[in-house]
Amino acid sequence: MKDKKYLQLQQIKIPTFQLIMKNLARFIIKQRLILTTTVVVLTLFLGFFARKTEVAFQFVKLLPDKDPASMQYEKFKKYFKQDGTILIIGMELHHLYSPEVLNAWRALGNRIKNIKGIQSVVSIDRLVEIQYNDSLEQFVVTPVSLPEKTDTENIKNYLNEVMKIKFYDKIIFNKEEDISAMTITFNERELNSKLRLSITDSIVNHVSAFEKKTGVQLHLSGMPFIRTTMMRKISSETTYFFIIGLVVVSVLLWLFFRSPIVILFSALVVVFGVVSALGIMVLMNYQLSILSGLLPALLIIIGVPNCILLINKYHHELRAGFPIEKALDLSIRSAGSSLFFANVTTSIGFAVLSLIDNQILYEFGIISSISVMLVYLYSIVLIPAIFSWLPAPKEKHLMHQEKKWLKKSLNSIALWTSYHRKIIFVFVILVAIIGFYGFTKIKALGYVVDDVPQKEKMMQDLKYFENKLGGVLPFEIVVDTKKNRGVFANNGKILYRIHRAQKILKEYSELSRSLSIADAVKFLNQAYSGRYAMPAVSDLKKISDVLKNNNNKITSEKNLLNNFIDTSYSIARISAQMKDIGSIKIKDLLNSIQPRLDSIFNYDEDTKAWVTEQERIEIGITGNSVMFLKGNDFLVKNLIESIFTAIVIIAILLLLLFRNPFMLLVAIIPCFSLLVTSGIMGYFGISLKPSTLLVFSISFGIATDGNLYFLTRFRNAIRQQHKTYEEAIRLTIREIGMSMIYNGLVLFFGFGMFIVSDFGGTKALGVLTAFTLLVAYSVDLIVLPTVLLTFKKWLNKRLEK
Repeated sequence: MKDKKYLQLQQIKIPTFQLIMKNLARFIIKQRLILTTTVVVLTLFLGFFARKTEVAFQFVKLLPDKDPASMQYEKFKKYFKQDGTILIIGMELHHLYSPEVLNAWRALGNRIKNIKGIQSVVSIDRLVEIQYNDSLEQFVVTPVSLPEKTDTENIKNYLNEVMKIKFYDKIIFNKEEDISAMTITFNERELNSKLRLSITDSIVNHVSAFEKKTGVQLHLSGMPFIRTTMMRKISSETTYFFIIGLVVVSVLLWLFFRSPIVILFSALVVVFGVVSALGIMVLMNYQLSILSGLLPALLIIIGVPNCILLINKYHHELRAGFPIEKALDLSIRSAGSSLFFANVTTSIGFAVLSLIDNQILYEFGIISSISVMLVYLYSIVLIPAIFSWLPAPKEKHLMHQEKKWLKKSLNSIALWTSYHRKIIFVFVILVAIIGFYGFTKIKALGYVVDDVPQKEKMMQDLKYFENKLGGVLPFEIVVDTKKNRGVFANNGKILYRIHRAQKILKEYSELSRSLSIADAVKFLNQAYSGRYAMPAVSDLKKISDVLKNNNNKITSEKNLLNNFIDTSYSIARISAQMKDIGSIKIKDLLNSIQPRLDSIFNYDEDTKAWVTEQERIEIGITGNSVMFLKGNDFLVKNLIESIFTAIVIIAILLLLLFRNPFMLLVAIIPCFSLLVTSGIMGYFGISLKPSTLLVFSISFGIATDGNLYFLTRFRNAIRQQHKTYEEAIRLTIREIGMSMIYNGLVLFFGFGMFIVSDFGGTKALGVLTAFTLLVAYSVDLIVLPTVLLTFKKWLNKRLEK
């Protein structure tokens, strides 16, 4: 009887895509050994490369190369090399009055200086001073020597004398804030390589030894330390979430199917997908970033629902009386088509990220979209092949199809969608209004050191330096005169204006004390005239002449001036450190500083007019941290555009698939869940930033899966089984509803596991995505059939054809 029913199903006229799926099902069953061998060999091949997966060490560029801010930063690096190369160690200044602590502090500096990859170490015991030799008319640089006898009195005198060298005040020490700092400069080459990890580890070990010996707590910060700590967390969480992801989905699969076979081979499929994804990443010369580090866990969460839908359909056909191969054939034909379009929409959700002119999102989008489709291919090949070789599951493993609570819930949904549609629509409209109001409260806000808990020592140390020295994040101002020796031309006119600009910067509590060529000149003037102040014009000329005679060699390691001015003396630098104030405040800061600097350098007070375009001095504000925060705004804007792009592409896909313009109404149904999530973000003060915006891009692609599961099964019920419109709705809810509930729970708990992450962004990504998908699958199971029944007149035009 069942064989006859199977033959009748095969004789029904099938649309083109269904014909493809029918032939594909036969091909997979017939060639399962060859296909399985191919998948295993491919996975082993890609697994060989996956072993070479590395964490990215280069600083991530968030802005495109042609962006004005990016071009300004590249110009800065051309003349002054990369900023953000300084790791800073700090402690309370009063501890150094102890001979034991001062000697240990000096030994710490010596040990760090000997680490390969460290360019220089500057601290209160390693300073230099400049003296002027009248007879030779030369500046002489000499180290400030520690007293031979380091007793308490001598140390006190030494530190009091050192703190008279104003050049280092509020940079290396700050008596008012009771802090002494050690600045450690990395070589740029080692900073952007794997060696950064071992260098930083060595410094941390030496710091720990110092703390153990002296009992004095030290604080570490600076971009090298921050970047290394973040990379460590990314690397550890990649493995951690891969394991915990497998555990979570395995527990859920056991609760659903009560079968170790289902757990084992579902896990095998997604593990094959993860290994292949990492192998492809290496072959494409990509490295693990904070985003791609989540990919293994994401593929587990996204890949297991493929297995659930196929296995659930297989069990359904077995209970209907079909033998194993026929049940698998029907499963591929039915579930395979739904899965294909569902995985395509998920892949689109990731792929649109690659349209953004940003390296980290481009790589993540490309690898994710490819990997999603690869996991689909693995599941559609391996699950039928493996289960065709296994004996039929026992009756107890099929009983999940008869769970009373599940059947009762699905029957209730069918009744509500048929007889209480007005209540459903009223509820949806009210929630949408509330969600939209919450959406209006969302702010776009990101930080350089974002998503790290405040209790972390790294964050506490960052706040320590912000309170004591004004910050550790690079903030650079480039002054381009566009003329050879322009900084010193016209009796040092620009030089004096740089000094004026620094006075303005002192007004901003967000910035540390700045350093520039003006400070270097004041340092020289202190040696020449005894005053740490800008010299008179006549003294400036004398100092300049002395420097020429000295051939500019005024320091033991490198030219003091070269830190602040280029070799042609046409471009100068004002360097400061900034607090991590966030992307909103940085806009206000830049909007306040930029016009004031322009007025200093480009407004002629004598003529009361702005200088001509030819005489204009170019003022650019840049730096590692400024670039990052500007990049945050760029990503927010472009991620929003990518979400709309995904919506349009998926809407077009539905239009082509169902050939009914009213399907565009169905296409926007998943947007309801995004609106609810955005409302929650607004009410709970969760900011828009790249990590939280990815929720919408990822969620929309996956949320559309439920839409397509339902629609393709619904259409098949009408076309192949010749059900009436209403019967097809009820049948689809009963058949596909079980898999959708299972998938929804896997996605909810799978993404929910990210709540244990140390990164706030990863935590928010997981929790918000989990909630969004739970809402989305509920909407697909309740609102979608309600819409289909309400607009039957327009939506049914092509379904029966």
